[in-house]
Amino acid sequence: MKISFTTVTANIGTHNGFGVAGYGVSSSLQRLGHEVPYQDPTAPVEIAFCQPTYDEWSGKKAYRIQYTPWESTELPAGWLEGFKKVDEVWTPSPLVAQWYEDAGVKGVHVYEHGIDPVWFGARHERQRKDGPLNFMHHGEPAFRKGGQEALDAFRKVFGDSKDVHLTFKSWGHSRVRAMEDVYEHGEPVNVGAPDEVYPNVSIIRQDVPEANMISLYSQADVMVYPGWGEGFGLIPLQGMAAGMPVICTEAWAPYADLLVPELRLGSTLVDSPWPEVHPGKMFQPDFDQLCEMYEYVYDNYDEVAQTAYTKSYAVELVYDWDTLTSEAFLPIFKKFS
Repeated sequence: MKISFTTVTANIGTHNGFGVAGYGVSSSLQRLGHEVPYQDPTAPVEIAFCQPTYDEWSGKKAYRIQYTPWESTELPAGWLEGFKKVDEVWTPSPLVAQWYEDAGVKGVHVYEHGIDPVWFGARHERQRKDGPLNFMHHGEPAFRKGGQEALDAFRKVFGDSKDVHLTFKSWGHSRVRAMEDVYEHGEPVNVGAPDEVYPNVSIIRQDVPEANMISLYSQADVMVYPGWGEGFGLIPLQGMAAGMPVICTEAWAPYADLLVPELRLGSTLVDSPWPEVHPGKMFQPDFDQLCEMYEYVYDNYDEVAQTAYTKSYAVELVYDWDTLTSEAFLPIFKKFS
């Protein structure tokens, strides 16, 4: 069957989550024996993996599937109208599907993302080794991914300790800041980029090819991801697939039951700090609990790492791209075959 795939130009490639997931969708469909051209007006079905305000469908008569993740409880302006123009609305998260339905979107289906098998190539049994315990945060410069919280809690627990290190992998630039414990107008003073101030913090700002990214994950000991909201959350799941202990906000995560139980970070649903971009409410990670989790991982690393390694096999089983794709598209295949 021919299924046209479309998205905005910025999402073509594997430099961001949209690109990685879109590549996963199209590649999986091809492995299942389907033809997946880009913006083909002759295809009977077209899937648009992007925001619903995108209105450049190539097939004017094609059956339209709008596939859109989201991160807060309310829809941005124009989204509901965009969703009404398509035949089906898909999203990668059951929680987001509920938010869409609450907003009045009809016919919502869940198609969770899978994990590319290459990530399981980085899986190995981690053990405490000589040298610092290496924590990693991936997701800068997006505020909602919790980079500042990851830094602030790390500094509160460990200070300048040489026994730990925190690495940020950002895309281009980073917004995390070193904040001096001196206050002006009720706010701590910004003293610069943390890798220029703190001896145990570094930032990788340049673009990294996927093979090198997998190597970074393989070398890291712990991922820290105190996110405020995710449409799915590929980054933590990739860390889990590699067998890495992952500290992750559990309220938005479809795979929360596959996290190490002691690392499921609590949160509170609060008014969004970024209402212009993310209207409604988001999940504020529990800062004190995040500090406790840093300490817990440091004190019990081998035990936590073994649990994460064991659970990575469940990740491989549950988040197989081809199984998820086959199940999601089965009604479409039946409808048009």
